[in-house]
Amino acid sequence: MKATDTILSARRLALLAAASVIAMGSVFALGGAAARGQESGGGDDEGVALEEIIVTARKREENMQVTPISISAFTGASLEEQQITNVSQIAEFTPNLIFDSGAPISGSSSAGSVYIRGIGQIDFTLTTEPGVGIYVDGVYLSQSIGSVLDLVDVERVEVLRGPQGTLFGRNTIGGAISVTSKKPSEVFSANVSATGGRYDRFDVKADTNIPLSDRFFVKFSGTAFNRDGFVAAPNQRGKLGDEDVKSGRVALRWLLSDTFEVNMAADYTAEREIGAPIVLVGEFTGLPVPPAPLPPSFAQLHNILTLPGMPLQGLPAFGPADVVDIKGDLRNTSDIALGTKTDVWGFNATLDWDLPWVSIKSISSFRNVTADTGRDQDGTPLVIGQQLDHFDVNQFSQELQFTGDLLDSRFNWILGLYQFSEDGVNRDDVEFTPVRIISGAEVDNRSSAVFGQFTFAVTPELKFTAGFRATDERKKLIIPDNLQFVLNSKFVSANTPFPPGPPVLPLSDALGNFVAPLFGLIGVGEPDPANPGQFGPTRVLPPSVNVKNISEFDPHVSLAYQWNEGLMTYVSYSEGFKSGGFTQRVFPPKTGVPSFDPEFAKVIEFGAKWTSPDNRVRINGDFFRTDYNNLQIQVNDGIAPVTKNAAAANIKGFELELQAAPAAGWLVTAGFGYLDANYSKLDPAVSLATDIRTITLATSLPNAPKWQINASANYTYVIGNGGQLIGRMDFSYRSLTFNDALNFAEIAQPGYTLINGGITYVEPDEHWDVALFVRNLTDKRYIVSGFANALTQGTADAIIGRPREWGLKLGFHF
Repeated sequence: MKATDTILSARRLALLAAASVIAMGSVFALGGAAARGQESGGGDDEGVALEEIIVTARKREENMQVTPISISAFTGASLEEQQITNVSQIAEFTPNLIFDSGAPISGSSSAGSVYIRGIGQIDFTLTTEPGVGIYVDGVYLSQSIGSVLDLVDVERVEVLRGPQGTLFGRNTIGGAISVTSKKPSEVFSANVSATGGRYDRFDVKADTNIPLSDRFFVKFSGTAFNRDGFVAAPNQRGKLGDEDVKSGRVALRWLLSDTFEVNMAADYTAEREIGAPIVLVGEFTGLPVPPAPLPPSFAQLHNILTLPGMPLQGLPAFGPADVVDIKGDLRNTSDIALGTKTDVWGFNATLDWDLPWVSIKSISSFRNVTADTGRDQDGTPLVIGQQLDHFDVNQFSQELQFTGDLLDSRFNWILGLYQFSEDGVNRDDVEFTPVRIISGAEVDNRSSAVFGQFTFAVTPELKFTAGFRATDERKKLIIPDNLQFVLNSKFVSANTPFPPGPPVLPLSDALGNFVAPLFGLIGVGEPDPANPGQFGPTRVLPPSVNVKNISEFDPHVSLAYQWNEGLMTYVSYSEGFKSGGFTQRVFPPKTGVPSFDPEFAKVIEFGAKWTSPDNRVRINGDFFRTDYNNLQIQVNDGIAPVTKNAAAANIKGFELELQAAPAAGWLVTAGFGYLDANYSKLDPAVSLATDIRTITLATSLPNAPKWQINASANYTYVIGNGGQLIGRMDFSYRSLTFNDALNFAEIAQPGYTLINGGITYVEPDEHWDVALFVRNLTDKRYIVSGFANALTQGTADAIIGRPREWGLKLGFHF
């Protein structure tokens, strides 16, 4: 970060601290429902207090303030009040959380890329794993596609920072996001709401809870989200960045006895977007020519092959005029279908059986994701880099948990077994200027684990916790006959002379400089008799079955001390790992499938959680240090973005949060996240040039901004007839963020601020309410995610965040 950015961040920090009287905090819940006594909003402070927040971060219900974990929790009511419609938006209010709704090169707004404390995963393919686990009602979601969940009928969302490998399991090396749905209940209820707003927005949500008997309840919910896009796309059927999502869910709850409960749910979501809001934000020209040659990029090669006489340097047919200034008019003129079609459906069943000596929980789940996505790297009608992906993935999981108490509840324990299986296919059809590649693979993955955690009260104030998880995985990558080959090289004959004009090079040398070092295609494929000068299909990877076995052991220990009723401090040590895998994007051709190993994190954390004696202020915080080893980063290998074990890093930082009810009707929250993330060691193979730039020890980690700051103020005023007016303002700031491992400036996002606000009227009997709201009040333009490849592709593209939006929401409750 530049010195000016650091000074600006410090000034923002100081101003916000002075305005909000902010102190430390690592645990906080958002929303007006978190403060009691608001009915006296006319000025009587008697009875004003913060509500107790119950979480299940340790697989049992407990007060957040006695849970020795850095955690943020959001109630369903607060999510509704802030007009948060999908899980990615909680990043605005959670320190050290990055949740991009649009993983680079995915072409989909439903492909999540999530980082906590600088640890996560950018890639979206089947062969890479997330670094932050997302769970819905205890069920792990294994894929990036379909992970940007719409928040409908939600009880709460919990964000757990740091490795959660003991209780949550695989691929929670950075942390976990746990979404808990509302259960059917014994009271009849029905809710319906409609939201209209800018970009022809029209959303409808409805749910009804029906008690069929005193022990059997059913709940139905359905949604339809619709709004237009904001990136002009004259060759598509509308603007990019639109939303067209429909979903439905049915949940059953059956109390077979006072000690045995069954919960089952089935859900389906269909997304039909015109395309993610992708624009071209950079192009790379003027690469050196002999006597120190670099090969031309695909963008430059397009001119060589289609516009005879054009030089290697410069892009006359494709250049600066095509690059979009994100502060101006946004456009994408691609003429391939950029639309995304995603279907997700699932079923889960949870059985709870309470016995005198043990409680048993079984969580069974099956989920299927199918998706078709499109992306054009240059956003023009030119065939420089175009990509179509197809996914079809099934996952099944089974978890058994056994919990109990001993020694008059001084000793709490949980033991569990976990089984996970996943199979799917990803077909990736990519067409570049010189080649068309049919890439992709099939996966068949298995994972099993045994885990346990034990908490012993050494004294009433001092509690010691120890846990473990032993995981055994088998990763299988299958290359079938119909994948991983070059369909057609598209090269003109290597013997054709280069047209006159600077630089004077024979075409064979030009192609040789480009093809031979990078792709090795010349002389590999057989000549195509029907197309003189072109080559027929060439294998990129041989058909094969590739297996990788991974066994890991993750420990966790913590010591917590309750100094008095309001203050608890703790120290903890945790380990976690993110699974290894295979590289399915390969070009130039290889004789075997490249693979990468697991990465590991070891974290020591010190924290404190404090609640004032009158229960009107919560001030909490934590400091942590992460030793991050064998870390997986995405680098460019020829034309392909691939995952490699690159380095080791040290990450230090803290989270600070506050929640306060300073007076009747008021709720103030704030949070800070700080990261000092640096490489400590680099693998020599990766520290070499992987593009026109290199990764060095001075390179910043992707998605690891130094500062994240948020604050909100909520005021509820009770008017004469008993109705309520609720006003809210939210503020969030993120400092400079690099969106890739190579730190390309073209897709980096400088520090920026988002401001949201709204006002809600709730009628006296709370049977209906109406809300007027605005998001991104200052109409800030910012980059959500991006991808750049200067050496071979010659372009940089980015997904843009949504501009200012206003809306009006009307809800009815019965």
